[in-house]
Amino acid sequence: MCLQIRNTTQPGFVPTSVKQISNLPLAGINPNPSSGKFSITVNDDRLSSSVDILNLAGRIVYTSSLNNYRSDIDLSTEPDDIYFMQILSSGGTTTQKLVVAR
Repeated sequence: MCLQIRNTTQPGFVPTSVKQISNLPLAGINPNPSSGKFSITVNDDRLSSSVDILNLAGRIVYTSSLNNYRSDIDLSTEPDDIYFMQILSSGGTTTQKLVVAR
C-alpha cells in the first residue's frame, strides 16, 4: 500500500491522516535471514518488475529484472549485513529488509 500525506502551506498544520493511493506488489524473501542465497517470490501479475538490493550506505549491490514469479538471488560475495530489497513495477515500489548472516 502506498500512502500519501496531504501537503499544505497552512501554518501550524499537523497531518492527522493519510490517503491510500495504490496497492503495491507484495514480495516474499526466503530464507530471511539468509547466508547470501535466497529466493524472491513476487505476488504481482505484472511481470515487468525489477529488483534492486542496496546496502546500508545506499549502494546498489544487485539489480535484475524479474520475469518470473520466483527468482533466485546470490549475495554470497557480499559481507554479512542488513540490506534493503526494492521491487519496482508499474504498480509501484515496495521495500523490504534482508539480513545476510553466515
